[in-house]
Amino acid sequence: MTVFSSAEIAQSVLEVQAKNMTDLELLSIEQSARNLSVSPWTLRAHVKRGEIAVVRCGRRVLISRAEVIRIAREGLPSLGISSREVAELGR
Repeated sequence: MTVFSSAEIAQSVLEVQAKNMTDLELLSIEQSARNLSVSPWTLRAHVKRGEIAVVRCGRRVLISRAEVIRIAREGLPSLGISSREVAELGR
């Protein structure tokens, strides 16, 4: 049986709380886009489709760090436009 000191238990609790607070941190669309290396317009399109969980604070749209991590891990679904069409739009 392992016995932990109260200091070790307190440190473990603080680490768990810090991790949970990091996951609750809210980022703007611009910050999230920068972290994901996509354009803010791409994120807004996915938010509009309901593919990204957001928090609305007045007119602001915020994304949790946990959601950004999920998107980085899983990726975003296609918006239904080919790279050729994207290139033609840029002309």
